[in-house]
Amino acid sequence: MEIEHETMTRMRSRYRESLPDKLERLRTMQGRLDQSGVLTELRAFAHQLAGSGATFGWPEISDAAAHVEHADATELAVALGRLIEVVGEAIAVAPG
Repeated sequence: MEIEHETMTRMRSRYRESLPDKLERLRTMQGRLDQSGVLTELRAFAHQLAGSGATFGWPEISDAAAHVEHADATELAVALGRLIEVVGEAIAVAPG
């Protein structure tokens, strides 16, 4: 089981290293929400984050991403702002 633990540790580390890129992608989409196709792209990306965040040690990312994925039009801007905030906080406290 040591190999599985080492593998998961490496995967968590890669996920942590990918957080700045994920944050930048979210910010870019936030600025383009009025463009065709961006909402679909955002919901798909939020779905990925909802599935991966908790797996790699950030359940708060999963929770916030799930809110974006399922938000209606009146909730979307607030939900996306919260997800951006949560990912930024994860970056700030992530070791390494």
